[in-house]
Amino acid sequence: MICSSIEWNSYKRSKKKFADERVFHAKKRQIRNKDDDKTVKLRMKEARSEISHWSEYDYILVNDNFEKVKKNIIKIIEIEKIKRNRQNTLPDFISKLNMSINS
Repeated sequence: MICSSIEWNSYKRSKKKFADERVFHAKKRQIRNKDDDKTVKLRMKEARSEISHWSEYDYILVNDNFEKVKKNIIKIIEIEKIKRNRQNTLPDFISKLNMSINS
């Protein structure tokens, strides 16, 4: 699951709801020229609050190079596919392997 432009609390709810899935949180903060000083300060305050949760994420991708980020997302998906808890046929395979070793 890839989430884009959601607030921290929405991310936490998504992570609980999709506990067996990895949740990507892509947050883009944009200061627009039309924003007044009060709006800019509020946005920066919100950004600081969200950044404070960095250690709670499974993966951190800094979007400074689109191609690099895209490759890293693909790597993360590949890594997640081979995690033990995602390999449904593994228990049967291990059982057969143990039987063949014991024979």
